Amino acid sequence: MRKLIRTGLTAAVVTGTALSLVATPASAATWTVQNGGAKTFQKASTNLIAEDIETGAVVTCNVVNGGATLDNGVSDNNPLATVDSIAFHHTDNGANGPCNGPGGLLVEIQPGNLPWGLTAVSQTGGVTTGFLSGVKAHIVGSDGCEADITGPGGAAGTVDGNYDNADGTLNLLSGTSNNLEVTADNGLCDPLLINIGDHIRLDGEVVVNGSPKPIITMS
Repeated sequence: MRKLIRTGLTAAVVTGTALSLVATPASAATWTVQNGGAKTFQKASTNLIAEDIETGAVVTCNVVNGGATLDNGVSDNNPLATVDSIAFHHTDNGANGPCNGPGGLLVEIQPGNLPWGLTAVSQTGGVTTGFLSGVKAHIVGSDGCEADITGPGGAAGTVDGNYDNADGTLNLLSGTSNNLEVTADNGLCDPLLINIGDHIRLDGEVVVNGSPKPIITMS
């Protein structure tokens, strides 16, 4: 799995994707997954970050790991995979410490509504574009701020992404499907950093552990 989160406060998960949802719709394609089944994943070369687009506040996590389940063989099912567990940490703050927020704040990210689904939409040159669905997260700051990151109105959110067969990475970036926003807080959040209604951008990269890597093909 490839880039997963970028500069941003409320590292709301998760989760997960520079995706152009153009090309062949998923419903018109036949998808095959080789080397699927239960997998674990971890952060790839870049840190996972989340950004509050309106304020520019950023949360950075340099440890991301979790578990996923992929279909195996020809699949009539789409999502082709689920993210069953995911955790976000920063080693500056201990082995399982919270992520780094703006101005020295520490931010704990609590993923919710798992599992998240990974839906395939199109494929070019071994790179499958699609989106993560079902995404929700609750964040807790060291300043007492707590906030919910979801889709509009508290519904499950989506994050664009693409999976590269060549190296088993899932790249998550803002795209046309990304709709994460701040939908609730406890009234203790600094308005210079985060506000209800702010939009959240995720950027980062995770990679499937072990070998052989899953291979997704479309026909």
